[in-house]
Amino acid sequence: MKLSTYTLLLVYSLLSFNNASANTNNKSFKLGCCMEVDISHKIDASEKDKNGKYDYYYEYDIYTFKNKNITIIARSYTTEPEEIHFLSAIQNEKRRPISQTDLELPLFNEILEYLKSTNKKKINWLSSSGYVAVE
Repeated sequence: MKLSTYTLLLVYSLLSFNNASANTNNKSFKLGCCMEVDISHKIDASEKDKNGKYDYYYEYDIYTFKNKNITIIARSYTTEPEEIHFLSAIQNEKRRPISQTDLELPLFNEILEYLKSTNKKKINWLSSSGYVAVE
């Protein structure tokens, strides 16, 4: 069975979100009247080898934006602090890929305003054809 690049990116994104090896700190706050924001700092790394080196090491922040109807999840790597990627949404207790419809929600506009105020300049979402810039 051959998997598309989109499927592989989505699976990796969901696995890394769920299996991060360290949670070093969390920041939660309310934004505006109706949105809760949670930012979790994570490190996903292999065990160190005998020389103290990692096979892989990813350090990033997971952003969770939530209102009463939907939760939007994004990731920003610490090596690229001006960049963020929207990965998935949770609606009716089911995780699913971000869709074009999500980008048109009033909540999404509030999220974009917040991210731009925190110096996020390159904002992407994981579409069926890979990462695409949010317009």
